Amino acid sequence: MTDAIRIKIEPGGRIKISTDSISLPNHGNAEDAIRMIARLAGGTVTIATRDTVHEHVHTHEHDHIHE
Repeated sequence: MTDAIRIKIEPGGRIKISTDSISLPNHGNAEDAIRMIARLAGGTVTIATRDTVHEHVHTHEHDHIHE
């Protein structure tokens, strides 16, 4: 399995992160990366779980410039 984190920035600034493709050995690293993204972006974090996958949604009210 190739590990991958899917990140989608939706209109309005909502960041949707999906860890569907993360192996068990790398799940902790993915959680650390998600926490860092949430801390840097600010706002609130909602964690939604589905039957077989884990997904994080981050919503905030301000703009960011990424270089």
